[in-house]
Amino acid sequence: MAASRIVHPSDLGHQCIFLGPTIATSSNMRPILAVLLTIALSVNLLAQSDSPPNLRAEVARVAIGTKLRVKMNGGDMIRGRLSSVDQNGFTILIGRAKTTSRFISFRDAESVIADQRTHTPIAAWIAVGGIAAVVVIVIAAFVIERHNEGG
Repeated sequence: MAASRIVHPSDLGHQCIFLGPTIATSSNMRPILAVLLTIALSVNLLAQSDSPPNLRAEVARVAIGTKLRVKMNGGDMIRGRLSSVDQNGFTILIGRAKTTSRFISFRDAESVIADQRTHTPIAAWIAVGGIAAVVVIVIAAFVIERHNEGG
């Protein structure tokens, strides 16, 4: 077995930053740090998985008529509008005509995501388009005027 040699920072000149005892013990500490880090991350993951989302409370907060995406326990995704909520589950209206309803039990659903509306009225989009048209007309008039002046 080779004998280890302790090197003092002054032997290395000014090219090295002295890190103290961490250099000598870093290879010994790696397995211990790896185990501690693994345990810390595992405990964190277990704590997160112990508290599943309360679907009943999530669905109760959503307004009737809101578009929902429901992920079922089997992996299927169902989209529709919330129609009603009771203590065992909720009903959504499916399809473009919204005539087909489906009852979904809270225990059969894995997650529920409410689609957020943009809340931007059509009048606002028309106003933005009108302003953009005016800007384009002003710039075009300016360019035509400069071109006619010859400069």
